[in-house]
Amino acid sequence: RPERVRRPMKILFVQLPVQDPNWESARANVSLAAGYLAAYAESKGLLSRGEWRIIDREAADYASDAALVETISAEGADLACFTLYAWNLERSLAIVERAREACPRTRFVAGGPEVVTGQPIMTRSPFHALVEGEGELAFAELLGDLRRGKPLSRRYAASEPVDLAELPNPYLAGTLAVEADRPVHLETQRGCPGKCGYCYYGKNYPTVRRFPREDAYRVVELAGRGRASEIYLMDPSFQATEDLPDRLVRLAKANSAGLPLHAELRLESVTEELGRLYAAAGLGSAEVGLQSVNPRA
Repeated sequence: RPERVRRPMKILFVQLPVQDPNWESARANVSLAAGYLAAYAESKGLLSRGEWRIIDREAADYASDAALVETISAEGADLACFTLYAWNLERSLAIVERAREACPRTRFVAGGPEVVTGQPIMTRSPFHALVEGEGELAFAELLGDLRRGKPLSRRYAASEPVDLAELPNPYLAGTLAVEADRPVHLETQRGCPGKCGYCYYGKNYPTVRRFPREDAYRVVELAGRGRASEIYLMDPSFQATEDLPDRLVRLAKANSAGLPLHAELRLESVTEELGRLYAAAGLGSAEVGLQSVNPRA
């Protein structure tokens, strides 16, 4: 019997930036989630490079709502995938409501930190399907349903964390490009050892998992060659590792271009020696928020 030919899919990823009067924040709008989803799906044979794309940066960052609807409609995608954050949630919902009327054959999917059980979006939204929590495995399941012609489920959520050793880095896999004068967003680990009462991240991702160390150093070298503006370390607690001094020494070696690094740190963890190592690695800024002075919190 002749082998069945797989019908190509057309997928569009959309992530809207922080809106501010001078649009400066739009420069930091990096579609890291889309890069990971596409890289993992490609590695598992669920997508080919020609079947997906991230919406044009000019449209995502600077277009009006009407222009965005026109762009999504003109794409004629089978699937339009939105990443939802606190700063783009309401606008994304409004755009999708309009886009559904303009392109009724497109199915709309959303994931990101704003897709959380108990929130209104889980029971009432314009999206056909929602991806809750860590997205790579759940999105792969969604693509499998789409490939088989099954109706999309309302909610997709992974039953276990993805193996980070099997998760390609988007910059190394080529699903994201290093752009001159724009930041590179880099995860070296996921999860947080903290059990803070006010923090969603620590409750839902309490185990620290680490990406292959060499991947991070290769990304830093790539960012330097590509003249990125900075390397934004996405780890919720960058210092939560036993080999931190060795990591900082390796980062300093990889960061020969001297790009500024940004990281989230526990300020009380920084000793004088670690401070010198951070400086040598290129740390230019750090988030050290004091959320509470209440011991119970």
